[in-house]
Amino acid sequence: MSAFGPMGDEELDAHHVAAHMLPLFEYAAEIVPPKWYETTVVKYQATAGMRLLTEEHQTQVYDALYQGLMDSDTFVFRGMQREDIGTLSGELEGYYGAVAANYLSGLIDANLHVIEGNTDSSSSSAEIPAINDNHPIGALDMGGSSTQIVYLTKPLHKSSSCGKKSSTLSDSDAEEDPHTCKLSEYEAGKLKIHGDNFFSTSYLSYGVDQFRERLWLALIWDSQAANHSDSCETKMISYPCGFKGHYFEWNGYTFFGTGNADECTKQVQRLLPHPEDLTDNHQEQAGRVVGGIEHPPLNGKFFAMSLYFFTLDCLRELSHPMANAHAALNKAWPRPSIRELTDALEGLCSRSWTNDLEAIQHNSHEFTRAEVLPHRCFESVYMVTLLRDGFGFPPESRNITFTFLIDGSEVEWSLGMALALFSDVKDSDKTSATSGSVGNKTKDKNVTTQDDGWHANQSSTNLSVPPLQFTTMAGESG
Repeated sequence: MSAFGPMGDEELDAHHVAAHMLPLFEYAAEIVPPKWYETTVVKYQATAGMRLLTEEHQTQVYDALYQGLMDSDTFVFRGMQREDIGTLSGELEGYYGAVAANYLSGLIDANLHVIEGNTDSSSSSAEIPAINDNHPIGALDMGGSSTQIVYLTKPLHKSSSCGKKSSTLSDSDAEEDPHTCKLSEYEAGKLKIHGDNFFSTSYLSYGVDQFRERLWLALIWDSQAANHSDSCETKMISYPCGFKGHYFEWNGYTFFGTGNADECTKQVQRLLPHPEDLTDNHQEQAGRVVGGIEHPPLNGKFFAMSLYFFTLDCLRELSHPMANAHAALNKAWPRPSIRELTDALEGLCSRSWTNDLEAIQHNSHEFTRAEVLPHRCFESVYMVTLLRDGFGFPPESRNITFTFLIDGSEVEWSLGMALALFSDVKDSDKTSATSGSVGNKTKDKNVTTQDDGWHANQSSTNLSVPPLQFTTMAGESG
C-alpha cells in the first residue's frame, strides 16, 4: 500500500488503490456468511511501510482506499468506516505478535487468560519452546523496514485484589505489592495478560532493507572521507557483508563483496545504538541501547519470527564450509545459543558467489529467493549482532526459538489483534452487564512498566480497541 504515496500534487485514483485490496475482501466474503456482511466490522491496519510516509501521505492513501472500496460493487462489508483504516503502531504490532505466539503455543486462551499446568511437553521441539511455570513468552519480529521486541519485564503475579502481599514471595520476604493488579488481572481465578504487562517497542529503519542501505551509505561516507576525491577508483566500495565475487551498483557506486563476517560485524555494531549517527565506541553501549532506546533487562523466553527465522534458517543450511559450527547449529536448531549462531557466520559469509552460490541461487534454500540470496550474509550478521550486542542476549543463551509455524499455523500479528479485540468485547459485555451501561469500555494501556521507569517511546500507546462482533484483519507486511 505504501507504493501509492507520495504522489505529489497528483490525486490518487481511488479505483486503482482499492483494486490492490479487493481480492482479499472478496476472499473474505466467501468465508463470512452473507447474513453477517452488514454487521461485520473490517479493520485494515498497515505496518512499517506506511510508517515511513508522512501522516499527510498516509491520509491520502487511506482516503483513496476507503472511497474505492465504497464505490466497488464487489465490496460487501458496508459497515466499514473510514476510521477502521489506519497505520498500526510498531508497539502494538509487537504486542499483537506476542499475543499470537502465546495463543498458538497454548500458553494463553482466546480470552488472554494464562493456561496453567500446560507445559505442552509432548509438543515438537521444532515448534514449541520449553516453557517453565507457564510464563508468557516474548516475541522478536523482523521485517524489511522495522523490527520489534516485546516481553514481560517481570513475572505475572497472582492476586485477587490490589495491595495484598505478593504470593510469589516467601512469608519472610512478603511485602505489600501496589502493582499487583496492574501487572495482571486475576479474573475468575485466572491470570490475564494485558498490554501494560509488556515492554514493547518498534525500531523503524532497523528492518533488514532499511538497515542495509544505512550500512551502504556509511561505507560510502567512509570512502569519501578516506580519499578526499571523486575519482573512478573511489567509486569502488569494499563490502565485507557481501559474498566474494558478487558486485552490484547503488547510488552511483560499485560495491564488491569480500565475505568477511568479523569486519561485517564491526560495521553493523557502529549503526546499532543510534538510527542516524555512527558509533565507534559500540562496546560501551553493547546490550543497552538500540535505535536510541534503552530497554529494561531481558526476561523469559522468546519466539523469533518472520525474517529472523527465514534468514537464520538459511544460515543453518548454507554454513557447511565451517563443518563443526554447521553441525553444532543444526543439532541445536531451532533453539541455538547466540554463540552457535555467531560461530556459523563465517561458514556462510566466506562462500564465493561465483562458481558456488550463483549456481544454486534459484534453489539454495526453501525460504530464500534468488534475488534475496546475495543479502543473506549481511542479514545473518546483522540479526546475530543485534540479538547479542543490541538487545543483550548472553552468548550461551538458548532463550530464543526461531520459528515459522506453531502447531501448523503461521505466527501473525493480525491473529493477536483479533484475539485482543475479542477479549475487549468480552470485557465490555461484562462491564455493561454489571453496570447496566451501554458503550465501549476504554482503558489506557501503555506498553510500559512505568514503576521501573522504562518506556517504549516518549508518547504513550493507547491499546484500547472498540468491541466488534466479527473481525477480518488485513495487514501489510513489514
